[in-house]
Amino acid sequence: MSKPLVSIIIPTYNRAHLVGGTLETVVRQSYQEWECIIVDDGSTDTTQTVLEQYIKTDRRIQYYNRPISLLKGANACRNFGVSKAKGEYLIFLDSDDFLSCNCIENRVVHFLDSPDLDFIVFSMGLYRNNKFEEYIYKDVSRFGISELMNEFLNRQLPWNMTRPIWKRDFFLSVKGGFNEKMQYFQDDEFNVRSILKEGVQFKMYYVTDCYYRVAPHPKSFEPEEVKSSFYYYLQTIFSSLNREQINLGYRKIIIEFYYNFIRVHIKGADGQMIDKIEKGFFASIDMNTKERLLLKVQLYLNKYYYNNKGYQKMSKLIKSKLISDESIYL
Repeated sequence: MSKPLVSIIIPTYNRAHLVGGTLETVVRQSYQEWECIIVDDGSTDTTQTVLEQYIKTDRRIQYYNRPISLLKGANACRNFGVSKAKGEYLIFLDSDDFLSCNCIENRVVHFLDSPDLDFIVFSMGLYRNNKFEEYIYKDVSRFGISELMNEFLNRQLPWNMTRPIWKRDFFLSVKGGFNEKMQYFQDDEFNVRSILKEGVQFKMYYVTDCYYRVAPHPKSFEPEEVKSSFYYYLQTIFSSLNREQINLGYRKIIIEFYYNFIRVHIKGADGQMIDKIEKGFFASIDMNTKERLLLKVQLYLNKYYYNNKGYQKMSKLIKSKLISDESIYL
């Protein structure tokens, strides 16, 4: 019986100093039936030179440049990588992270044991200060879809990019793949669409088989790109749910999601995207006069009084009035 091929897709950009370490963990896999597809997002350092050394010694490694017709960004690279993939299963690996030596073998075994599943999620440790560490995750394995939605939308991240292994056919059935217009909330948005897909079947195992590299100096946010990504994230939610779902079981989840975003990310800013977000939100969810007023007051506070005296107290009061203690789950 032939073993299924697994496609590992790695987007990269200016990672000459890190991508070699990531690839070492790929070539050392105990499971041999894999292909590794690396898509370069336009690196200006020596990333290609580093990768060429691996390509020469292992034909399973493929290297592509992102076509200029595609938008810049990791999501476009991931989607392009999928278009080149021949594997039955997909794993998305960032170019600075690591797989344990039995990662792929472990994941394939679980899929073969449960062939009806669309994807399976595993645990991810941390690589920090040159040490591998375990990380204890909140157990969400028994959560319903609306509970998982609440976790994703409020940035609790039940799982991130590398933790799942996807059945390729299921990934392709999630319309559009990764949203190429988004630079932030990338895996959150795709995961929300995946769990909302009718008939989806997945399982979670809290076994660590990959590691996230903790950067010593985290990247700073680009405010306009964050707002733009949030706008597309809202579009995802409103296009994935019908109006009845929005205004019943998911209503408070979405309102809290919107409130938390405007509370944190819209600071003293004016502009078309803020107007677009506000109009799109109010047009897509039924709200009473009190709720609309509270959200508009929060936007006003962010625009003119962000972090001034009394701001924190007032914001806390608004949230307590906006988000009641009633259950927000179906």
